Amino acid sequence: MPKNKIALKQTGLQITAALFAILLLSSCDTGPPVLHNPKLKIPENQLMIRVMIVPHGRHVRIFARTPFRVMSADNSRQLLDEDNYTISKGAEITAIPGGIRIGRLKIITEAVRLVPLTNEPIQVYEIVPHSYRGELLIYRNEIDNTVDVVNEVGLEDYLTGVLGREVSASWPIEALKAQAVASRTRVLYQREFARHNEERFDVRADDKDQVYGGVSSDPDGDRIVEAVKATAGEVLTYHGAIFKNYFSSTCGGMTETAERVFHENPVHHPRGGIACPYCKSSPVYEWRHRIKASEAARRIGLHAGQELDTIKSIQTTGCDAAGHSLAVQVVSDKGTITFNNAYKFRTNVLGRSVQTEFWKDGKWHKAADVDPKHKEIIMSTSFVAKLVGQHIEFTGRGWGHGVGMCQFGAKTLAEQQYSYRYILSFYYPGALVAHNYNNQIP
Repeated sequence: MPKNKIALKQTGLQITAALFAILLLSSCDTGPPVLHNPKLKIPENQLMIRVMIVPHGRHVRIFARTPFRVMSADNSRQLLDEDNYTISKGAEITAIPGGIRIGRLKIITEAVRLVPLTNEPIQVYEIVPHSYRGELLIYRNEIDNTVDVVNEVGLEDYLTGVLGREVSASWPIEALKAQAVASRTRVLYQREFARHNEERFDVRADDKDQVYGGVSSDPDGDRIVEAVKATAGEVLTYHGAIFKNYFSSTCGGMTETAERVFHENPVHHPRGGIACPYCKSSPVYEWRHRIKASEAARRIGLHAGQELDTIKSIQTTGCDAAGHSLAVQVVSDKGTITFNNAYKFRTNVLGRSVQTEFWKDGKWHKAADVDPKHKEIIMSTSFVAKLVGQHIEFTGRGWGHGVGMCQFGAKTLAEQQYSYRYILSFYYPGALVAHNYNNQIP
């Protein structure tokens, strides 16, 4: 993804943002009016977010109780004469030569927009069904004959589909509010970059951006809506601008810096390295995993560009006070291989595996059968590795990259009666809560 130094495209918007910056250097409860307030029920005032929900789908199923219009992707013209096209349950969206098929309907076009005539959600899935409000954009990929399905939805509705997946809806309301502001900030930052680069979507629906599942079916979902409404329009700013903020599940005792992990410019990011004694309640504050040494050798060799027979040791280097490593050295039968980014070693080199086992209650369990989150071979960069028989065991603390807000830490602070504004100021020192979406991105 491109780095910073991108300004808003419209000069008028830049001027507006500059004027507002003076007013936004305050976290008090007064400020410019928000662009959208869910309490006013004015959906047209929502900024729209384009979420990639099915990339490169071959047999995407769709079901809609509501009729809809079939429009061009830019929404400028109607592709079908009828105003109330309907889809039967289980209809497929597939790519066809020169166009797209939706159920029995064939449209000779490279992209199409489905516009519901009511607020009823549309169900879309390849494997697991999810329901989505808003509109659907369908793009044909000529190279591999697949389709991309993008959900275009209002920002605040998008957030209600994020919060319950990023954290638990049963958490204290102040923790939910903190997550709402953090998630809103991040998606607006991503949105600006995507539109500057003329990409077909702003964010993905998985943990590469933020986990989004459409309409929430959580029994505590009303608490999610409450948190989103209570913080409507609020974003984090640093030196008067929205910044690329980060958050992760469990920091393991100290947050990381965006500079160390993602090579971000520290001028545009609040400092990390914050001591956090608040995430010890996390079920993955401490963890122990193992994988067969032969599988580790295969994965490491694949990324190193050579076939490895054995792994003799895996050592971390450049560790901070909480044990987060900067780099990883692997000693194998072919010599020493150095990976200069421990985060990428964790996520890209070893990654996830159905073969991963985790230690609990005095015995090893298969992650795929018991707890899917433990499929990650290494859950954070705070770990040590040792060779035990035919396995390599990884013992560590925390889950995720550790940059920015620690979500389990935020939960504990909220349980201790701290406000969401305090939680945000703790994990993003120097950042302020602003009351406007339109803050210039550096």
